[in-house]
Amino acid sequence: HKSSKYLKLYSKIFIPFFFLIKMIKIACLLVLCMVVLVAPDAQATLTCTDVNSYLIDCKPFLTLTGYLGSCCDSIKKLNDAATTIDDQQIACDCLREYSTITTDFNWVRVSSLPLVCHVRLPYLVKAKFDCSSVRKYDEDESNYTS
Repeated sequence: HKSSKYLKLYSKIFIPFFFLIKMIKIACLLVLCMVVLVAPDAQATLTCTDVNSYLIDCKPFLTLTGYLGSCCDSIKKLNDAATTIDDQQIACDCLREYSTITTDFNWVRVSSLPLVCHVRLPYLVKAKFDCSSVRKYDEDESNYTS
């Protein structure tokens, strides 16, 4: 008699509780799947204002006044900030735009920045480089990939 009473109590309390826990787990899994499926692709976060703020330390070197100063640190920070291909294309485009508005801009010095600063840029630093052709740099293979 007593065991039947406990069995009824168990079925009224514990079975629905375990069922509820299972349903919560399934709901969480569904929400997680929706978040993964709906998550947008990585978008560019850099703007030319950001790029110009990094390049301001390089202006003396990029023009003909000469000294490098903290330019290399700024170039490394810019390179670290440009995490996506879109960011890298924007950085490249902004560098080209910066060259048109800065007097005495020296492309030879600009081209030397990766070597002088010991940084790998995912784009060539040349006056006539097509920034839309920026590709991901694969450091393991030491070459550029599509």
